Amino acid sequence: MSKMSDQYIELLNKQADEELSVCGFPSRPTGGGRMPRDFKLLKHEVATPKLDGHRLLVNPTTDQFMNRKNEPYTYITEEQKLHVVGALCRVVDSMPPAWWWDLEFIPHGRDAGKFMILDCIPLGANETYMDPMYYHARRALYADHFPEACVRSNLRLCTREEYAQYMESGEWYSNRKGKCGEKGVITQPAHPTMAFVPPVFNTTQGTRACYWNMQEDYSATELMNDVMETEHKCIWEGMVVKHTASPYCLTRKQSQNRHLEVKYRFDQ
Repeated sequence: MSKMSDQYIELLNKQADEELSVCGFPSRPTGGGRMPRDFKLLKHEVATPKLDGHRLLVNPTTDQFMNRKNEPYTYITEEQKLHVVGALCRVVDSMPPAWWWDLEFIPHGRDAGKFMILDCIPLGANETYMDPMYYHARRALYADHFPEACVRSNLRLCTREEYAQYMESGEWYSNRKGKCGEKGVITQPAHPTMAFVPPVFNTTQGTRACYWNMQEDYSATELMNDVMETEHKCIWEGMVVKHTASPYCLTRKQSQNRHLEVKYRFDQ
């Protein structure tokens, strides 16, 4: 890749400053149905679990919270906004001055206020983020500051350690209305983790194994709901395959940002 001129980088950063308060449309996955048994992960692709939440774009610099339709996001309290901005500011010293954060936010239920960081979107430009593998470069800026979500946990968004605590207590099942399941009510940790990053799979074998294991958990939960007339809600709804070698920026039209991801659902 040819070296970008200092003048070009300066121009992009100037445009970024001018458009700091302007949002846009995030990437929107195209539907892939259920993942085929012969699925293969291609070069420059990675896969991550898809949380069943609300897409949320956050700019801490301007205190903007926008939904995927490029409208102000309203399903969040002022207290939750403070928690989100506070978590993102952990890495502010290592980030460029103006970024949009691409999140999946849980507005209701037992995990209300928790969120997962999907990506961060530069408004400016420099050599690092123009590298063909810059998705990994962006992720490296923040991933070490937040724990990975535990994919074995299909009812709560939690860390591996929190999941082990839930299972050890024997109190795992409860539905979103707060009624007890057969094993009682989940005991909430004293200081539950609120911000997560998804695990990233870069091999076909790992992607297939994760998808089908999570698919089995999803189907088992749905069967339990039918048989026992419970209302357990799975936090995961599928997996998303991301193309890491394509630029990611917010676009003026939603149709312009549908080439970056493919979503494979558990239900159909």
